[in-house]
Amino acid sequence: MKRLVFILLVFSGCSPSVPNSSLKSNLQNVRPDWLMAKPVESSYYIGIGHSVKDGTNNYLQSAKNSALEDLVSEIKVNISSTSVLSQIDANKEFQERYEQIIKTTVADEIQEYEQVDSWEDARNYWLYYRLSKQRYKDIKDQLKRDAVAQGLDFFTKAKESERRSEFVLSLGFYYQGFRAIEKYLGEPIRIDF
Repeated sequence: MKRLVFILLVFSGCSPSVPNSSLKSNLQNVRPDWLMAKPVESSYYIGIGHSVKDGTNNYLQSAKNSALEDLVSEIKVNISSTSVLSQIDANKEFQERYEQIIKTTVADEIQEYEQVDSWEDARNYWLYYRLSKQRYKDIKDQLKRDAVAQGLDFFTKAKESERRSEFVLSLGFYYQGFRAIEKYLGEPIRIDF
C-alpha cells in the first residue's frame, strides 16, 4: 500500500506543469455568449459586427461598420417599389406590359448607440452594440418636431413674402419648408397656423 502511494506521488510530481500565465490568458479569452447566439433584448436593438484581422484593412472600423449595419437592419428596412404600366396600340392591336421593380435598402441615421462588449482572437475581431428602443423613438420624435417647426417657420416667411408681393422669395421659402419636412411627408403631420 505504501509502495502504491509512493508511486502515485512520483508520477504526479513528474507530470508537466501548465504555466499560470497561459492558464490565465485561456480563461480570459473564452468566447462570450453573444457570439454563440445573438442576444434578444426587448428594450434594445442589437448589432453584432465582425472583421478579419488580416492586415489589409482597418479591422476596428470594419467591425464597427458591420455592427452598425446589423443594428440598423433591425430598426428599419425601406422597401421602395416602382410600377411601370406600358400600353401600346399598334394596328388596332392592344398590348399591355406591366413591370414592377422592387428595391430593398437598409438605411437610417442612428445616434446614441453604445458598445456593450468586444472580443478578439488572433484572426478575428467582434463588436457588440446596442441602442435603446425608447431612446431611439424619443430622438426620432424630437427630430420630427424640429423639422416641423422649421418647416412652419419657412411657411410663415413664405406667407409674409407673398403679402409683400415678393413672389420669388416666397416660392423659395415654400421650397425650403417642404425640404425641412421631406423625410416625414409619408407620415401624418399636425400643425397649428
